[in-house]
Amino acid sequence: VLATSVTRNMSEGLTSSGYDSVDSTHENDVYGEDDDNMISGPKQEQVNWSAPISSQFSRRNKHLRYRTRVFAAECVSHVPVAVGTEPAHFDLLLARSAIAKGTYLSNDWLVLKLQELVSLSYQISTGQFEGMQPIGVQLLCLIMDKFGMTVDPEFPGHILLEQFQAQLVSAVKTAISTTSGPLLLEAGLELATKVMTSSVIGGDKVALNRLFLLISRPLSDIEDLFYPSFADWVVCKIKVRLLTAHAAVKCYTYQFLRAKENVPDEHQQLAPLLANSSTLLGKYWVGALKDYFSIIFGLHSRINVQKYLDEVWALILQATALDAAPVEFGADDSEDVHEHMFISGRSMVKLEQSDFQFLWGLSVLVLFHSHQSTVNGSVKMKLDCSKENFFSNIVFYGLDNPRPCDQVLPVLLSLTTEAFFSKDFLSVDICQELLQALIYADCSGAPVVSLFSKIIRLCPDKFFEEEDFVFVALELYSHCLAMVLRR
Repeated sequence: VLATSVTRNMSEGLTSSGYDSVDSTHENDVYGEDDDNMISGPKQEQVNWSAPISSQFSRRNKHLRYRTRVFAAECVSHVPVAVGTEPAHFDLLLARSAIAKGTYLSNDWLVLKLQELVSLSYQISTGQFEGMQPIGVQLLCLIMDKFGMTVDPEFPGHILLEQFQAQLVSAVKTAISTTSGPLLLEAGLELATKVMTSSVIGGDKVALNRLFLLISRPLSDIEDLFYPSFADWVVCKIKVRLLTAHAAVKCYTYQFLRAKENVPDEHQQLAPLLANSSTLLGKYWVGALKDYFSIIFGLHSRINVQKYLDEVWALILQATALDAAPVEFGADDSEDVHEHMFISGRSMVKLEQSDFQFLWGLSVLVLFHSHQSTVNGSVKMKLDCSKENFFSNIVFYGLDNPRPCDQVLPVLLSLTTEAFFSKDFLSVDICQELLQALIYADCSGAPVVSLFSKIIRLCPDKFFEEEDFVFVALELYSHCLAMVLRR
C-alpha cells in the first residue's frame, strides 16, 4: 500500500475508460495523491481497468484510502519486532553467510531491506499527513534501537546507519518544530537523543551542532508548553523527553571528555554550548528529580509520569552532577583552576546548598535501597541495570557487569570535588555517613575505590581529628583491600 500507487492508477484507468472519478480534485487536495513524495515507490504497477464499474466512487473510499495508509504504516512499524531475535536479521555479515550456506529456507533478512525500510520510514515521517508522521519517526527510533550497533562490513570502524545520516537528521528537523503536535514532538526528541548518542553522526560537526540547536530551542519555552486537547501527563512526558535529550547528550559527551586526549572535535565543541545552557537545565533537572522523589514516596499524584521518569531519573541525576559547582564558586578563577577541577574545563550546573543536599541524599538513598536487606517496600524506586534500557550504556559506561547502585557512584564522584569541599558543602558527618554506606553497599569495586580515595585525598585535615571518621575510613579501607585481593 505504501510503496505502490494502486489507487491512483485505478483513477487513471477510470478516466481512460470514460468514467470520471467523483470529486477527484477535492480528494487529492484533502488527502493527497497516492503517488506523493511520502509513499512513492521506485516501481509502479500498471492496472488495466477494462471492465465498467457499476457505481460511483463514494466519499467513504476517500477516507478508507487514508485509513489504509495509516494501517499500512502501523504494520510496517511492527516489522522490526515481528521478525524476532534471530541475529541474522540485524547483522549484514550473518545474513550474507546464511544465504551462502543455505542454512534457512527463506533468505528474507531484514538487514537486506534496511535501505528500503529507512527510506519508507523517512517518507512517512516527513509527509503531509500529520497523523502518520509520528509513526514514521517512531519507526526510525526503532530502527536505531535494532541497527544502532550493526557494523558496515564495507567500511571497517563504521556502522550501517551512518549512510542514512541525512534522512535521520532531516526527520528530526521536521519533527522538532514550533508547529509540531505533541505526539510528533515527543517522537522527534526521542529520535534526536538516539542519533546524538550514537555513531550515526560519524564526525560531522555541523550535523551534531544543528541537532543540539534543535533540541535547545524548545527549552526556553518549556514552562509555556501546553496542549489544551491533551491530558496534562502528555505535556509532562514531552518535558521529560526534552530534559532527557539534554541529559543524554551531556553524559555521552563526557565519555569522550574524560579521556582528555584525542577528544573528537564534534564533541569538544559541545562543552561550551552545554555550559551556556547549564543554568536553565540545572533548574529543570533538579525540579524533575524532586518530582520523582515525591512520586516514589507517594507524595505526588502524577503517577502517569512515573514510568517515564523511572527510565531516565539516573541519567538526569548524573547529568546534573557532572562538573557541578556551588553557586558561590567564583567565575573569576583562572582557566588553569577550572581545567584542574572540572572534566570539561568549565563549571556547569551551579547548585545551592539545599539542592546539593537533595542530590546527595538521593544518591545515598539509592546505596541503601539497592541492598536487599534494607529495601523499603514503600519506596517505589526503579533500580534498573539491564541492557534493555536504552540509556544503560551511558549510565553504566565502562562497567562490564553493573549493579543497580553503580549508577549513583559517578554522581557522588562529581559531588566530592575540591569546589564543594572548599565551600563547606561537605561536612565530616555526611562524609562519614557515605563511607559507612559504601561498606555495606553492593557496588562494583573499582568505582568504590575511586570514590574512597578521592574523599581521603581532598577532605580537610580537620576531618582526621574526628575519631569516628578515621575508624570508618579504616574499615572501608579494609573492605576495599579485601575486594582487590579477591580478584
